[in-house]
Amino acid sequence: MKHLVKGRYGRWSYATRQGKAHHQMENAFACVEVDELGAQLRSLAFP
Repeated sequence: MKHLVKGRYGRWSYATRQGKAHHQMENAFACVEVDELGAQLRSLAFP
């Protein structure tokens, strides 16, 4: 499952919950913060 994460420079990208961003704490927290928002964005972008 992929979801939106906000990177260090404000870039939005996709990462798996236990994937590449797992070792980056800021991305891990961002995954949690935007998890619900990401779901809404995906429902709009990928109906």
